[in-house]
Amino acid sequence: QPKELAAVLGTHARERDKLTVTGIEFNKDGSRLLSGGRDDYARWWDVAAGKEVAALVNQRGQGGVQAALSPDGR
Repeated sequence: QPKELAAVLGTHARERDKLTVTGIEFNKDGSRLLSGGRDDYARWWDVAAGKEVAALVNQRGQGGVQAALSPDGR
């Protein structure tokens, strides 16, 4: 994982998520981060706290989730 991502997510996230992060995107004000990975989860992070605030799993288990936000931040 990129060192910039590790700085936001911390080592606890890297230890839990053994598979590669495939995409990240910050919201407009930089307070939240959306990550997607090969573990079939999309995760929403509080950047300042370095904590996960929500997670969605790809029930089909097809080997990955991409992360993207629309221009209005949703």
